[in-house]
Amino acid sequence: MSQPYISVIIPCLNEEHFLPHLLKNLNSQTYSNFEVIVIDGQSEDKTVEVTQNFKAKYPLHLYSSPTRGVSFQRNFGAQKATGEILIFFDADTQIPSNYLEKIITAFKTKKPNFLTTYI
Repeated sequence: MSQPYISVIIPCLNEEHFLPHLLKNLNSQTYSNFEVIVIDGQSEDKTVEVTQNFKAKYPLHLYSSPTRGVSFQRNFGAQKATGEILIFFDADTQIPSNYLEKIITAFKTKKPNFLTTYI
């Protein structure tokens, strides 16, 4: 059985200071069968340039959204995704190195239709 392919979707707008931390977290994942899709909402800072620095690390696709707005950008990213599992992060999210591995384990053992976080 092949490992599920994950699409990590990150909408962003002027996130040059936060996005690199998440992209570094993704670079250190113990699970490696994933792509990253960054949907930029026409940032006015160096978000696009910062994102391009990570293109050699893993499959990373950068798209410019025709419309600003996190909901639109998430949906736009979902349309571009090729993964069996879609994970949506905000640009300032931080994750441990085994995060994607834990997601895969949860899907394999519990077989949920979806996962979410809540407080």
